[in-house]
Amino acid sequence: MSGAAAVDPLDVHGVADALARRADALVAAAERAAAETPSHPVGAFRSAAVVVPDAVHARSLIDALASGAAIPVVTATRSLPTFVGADDVVVVVRSGSWDASGLIGTASARGARVVDVVIEAAATPLLESLPTALAAVAALGRVGAVPDGAGITARAIEVARSALAASAERSATLDTLVRRVGRTFPLVLGAGAFGGAAAAHWQAAVNVMAKAPALAGEAPAVFHDQAAGFGQHGDVTRQVITLVVLHHAGATPAEADALDAAAELYDEVVASVHHLVSAAADPVGALVDLAMMGEEFGRLAARSASVDPGVTPITDPLQRFDASTEP
Repeated sequence: MSGAAAVDPLDVHGVADALARRADALVAAAERAAAETPSHPVGAFRSAAVVVPDAVHARSLIDALASGAAIPVVTATRSLPTFVGADDVVVVVRSGSWDASGLIGTASARGARVVDVVIEAAATPLLESLPTALAAVAALGRVGAVPDGAGITARAIEVARSALAASAERSATLDTLVRRVGRTFPLVLGAGAFGGAAAAHWQAAVNVMAKAPALAGEAPAVFHDQAAGFGQHGDVTRQVITLVVLHHAGATPAEADALDAAAELYDEVVASVHHLVSAAADPVGALVDLAMMGEEFGRLAARSASVDPGVTPITDPLQRFDASTEP
């Protein structure tokens, strides 16, 4: 996360360097989206569809950041929602490795307004998630779908820069957490849609960078299903699962109370509980702040396990399935 981070010989794709330049990547993505998207007033379109190449890493971030949209916004992966027609706008955000010409042609044939934003490729697909989300929100702001799109992207970039300015202290805290989690599997909980999206990003970072199992949950949603799954086998889960709780001031009182209740409940069935608090006082800032923490945690966990944070050969077959996806 720090520009002065020690060189990791296993980091052949330059993940550490990419994390040190996170704010630049967000700025470039937002600026590209703004430049490629013609301005339209609020109400110009019935609904918006955002199509991205990756199913997990970007969509939950976009859903949270665009939750205040003036019109319905639907996210999809490499496919065009069936409802898209002449009254809708389609925003495609990709890094260039995915040929979206077929999808774009289909959307245009239906009469939809299409915006195609090509952002700079990152060291790994996971690290394209935040730039993709920012580009999507910037474009949605330009077409009148998310009225405060420019403000959201500006706030995200501001928080990213602040996080990088404090990177040495943050990395030390997260390195300590890596040692405490050890070889157990982290279960990451966040409050509400923004905290839940950050928790999902943590899970993805651990999976992809550290090549290790991880779980994620959103409070209060975990009480519908996940929490029930710990009704048995506590003698096992206490040996293999560590709880990481992500707090942020942007959560509503009900969401914050639910997170505290979930942490108290899970405390009985996990090895240990660790709390992290975002310095940001708003949901957008907290999401970016916590997501960046997750990326750095994943990198440090990979270093601790002596694995390359940027190589995921197990996902190679996915490219074949993605290539066969048509609108």
